[in-house]
Amino acid sequence: MASTLVKIDIHLIFHVKSTGAKMRTEDLGRIFAYIGGIIKGIGGLPIEIGSMTDHVHILTPLPKTVSLADFVRAVKADSSKWMKQLDPYYAA
Repeated sequence: MASTLVKIDIHLIFHVKSTGAKMRTEDLGRIFAYIGGIIKGIGGLPIEIGSMTDHVHILTPLPKTVSLADFVRAVKADSSKWMKQLDPYYAA
C-alpha cells in the first residue's frame, strides 16, 4: 500500500499582549530557546524563531499528531507562563 507524506510548514506570528511588558532584548535568546523546547516537546522541529520586542515569529513544520489550534495554544500558553516566572518585569 502506498503511503502519503504530508508536510505543513507554518509561520506563526503572535503579539505581546497590549497591556503586557515588551520583551527585553537581553532576554530574547532565552525566550527563543524555551519556545524551541516547547515545539520539540510536542513533536515539532523549530526551523527559525525570531522577534522584535513586541511580537514573535516562528517557522516550523506542524507535527502530524497535533492540531494547529493545540500547537498555537501550547506555544503561547507555555511561553507566557514561563516568561511571567522568568522575571517580575513580565508578570504585569
